[in-house]
Amino acid sequence: MRRINLDFKFRDLVELSSHYKSYFKYAITKKPPNFPLVFHIQTINTCNGSCTMCPYSKKKPERVERISNELFEKIINEIVQHSKSSRYTYIHMYLQNEPILDKDIFRKLRYIKDKSKENVITGLTTNGTLLTPDKIPDLISSDLDELVVSLDAFTKETYSKIRKGLDFDKVNENLEALIKSDYKNSIFVEFTKQKENAKELNDFIEYWKKKGLPILLFNISNRGGEVENFDEYRMKAGKTVLLFRLKRFILKRMIRCCPLVLTTFNIRSNGDVIICCNDYTENLILGNINKNSIKEIWNSEKYKNIRKYLHDKELNKLPICKSCSIFKDNF
Repeated sequence: MRRINLDFKFRDLVELSSHYKSYFKYAITKKPPNFPLVFHIQTINTCNGSCTMCPYSKKKPERVERISNELFEKIINEIVQHSKSSRYTYIHMYLQNEPILDKDIFRKLRYIKDKSKENVITGLTTNGTLLTPDKIPDLISSDLDELVVSLDAFTKETYSKIRKGLDFDKVNENLEALIKSDYKNSIFVEFTKQKENAKELNDFIEYWKKKGLPILLFNISNRGGEVENFDEYRMKAGKTVLLFRLKRFILKRMIRCCPLVLTTFNIRSNGDVIICCNDYTENLILGNINKNSIKEIWNSEKYKNIRKYLHDKELNKLPICKSCSIFKDNF
């Protein structure tokens, strides 16, 4: 991920403070934090889009599942209990889905804020099609800290090729309404760079900077090997700026482990805990929150062994990691 704007917001504070402190600690002690720093929570397991760089473009879940109120509150209550000992805890209400399909999403976000202190930060990523102007009052009342709208294109033609099934004009209308609202200062726009849209990146950056919105820039990944024909979409590796060479050096030479398993916890709507946000077909389930606590799963022998396999490069024991383009590119 790369930020275009240089102004610091919550996401930067989380990554630069808590994350890297945990990475360096693991490099020395081989012990992760006692409790995760970042949570991806899926409250509904489906999406209304069929984007080319997503496994759901070929196969969506067979049935729609929503997280129960009891399970959601159990998760949040445990996170809040342990967040008191952390400088920042980040709860991202997005995991392999379109979260606004959950009609109760803003109440859930409000529940987090009502239960937590200032060091719990909330985020949500959406394709923006369902975030219509009538939902803005609920969005504001939820006290959401960061809203990320995934666009991935500057023109309607390119958008329709990448974000299939979604409405370019509708998303932009919704964004314009958000910009005019009291929520403007908490919006990010996202661009996932790939062959189809690379030529539009500069126009995209210039346009949204003029609108006053910070930009999140990603490179496409193969989602743990689950994106078919990935080479048709990906960009060839180009020159990287010094800062990102340094980051890659730190990850590869000092930490020697995928940082996601040192800080991040992923919970699906049925309570299953998966190793990574890219595990769309639940190849590697670490436990279920209906049966065990977050802390028990995070500190389990199974999780410890996975971190060790990644550190020791025993990827034959972790097929999804072995196939991951992010891991290959950085480690």
